[in-house]
Amino acid sequence: MTYKVRICTQFFSDIDIRSKDIFHQRTLLTANSFLYDRIGAGRPIYIPNYILKDTKLPDKVPLYLGHGNKMLVLGNVTHLNYDSLSKSIKGDLEINERWNSLVLDKYREGVNGLSVEFRSLEERKKLYNNVLDLQLQCVCIVDRPADHNSRI
Repeated sequence: MTYKVRICTQFFSDIDIRSKDIFHQRTLLTANSFLYDRIGAGRPIYIPNYILKDTKLPDKVPLYLGHGNKMLVLGNVTHLNYDSLSKSIKGDLEINERWNSLVLDKYREGVNGLSVEFRSLEERKKLYNNVLDLQLQCVCIVDRPADHNSRI
């Protein structure tokens, strides 16, 4: 088995851009659900709760605008933690002050999806791939996430 690079998105609740917590403790990955990405060709991956809970989280990961534009670093995702109540990894989106108004303008234009890029070690099951280990790489703000329901 080898590690694969996965780019996955999930459903996120709507947020009010006037709220002070717009960037705080956003859900990035949720356990016990099927995720789809571009390289899976319709075959989902499944992240068991015990894997997500035991994932070694970095202090921070870079935050980009879109996957194709990794030269534009908007900031970082920090305070990464596992939330046992929602069985998810959450983090704070810390936007560089220089890009804050750009991010809010993009949000108003509909660029409001979060997409998480991670490396995963997977076991192939009959109908899906089971994640055995994962390493967060980066988070991207996107207009068309892999899952059309993935909006912040």
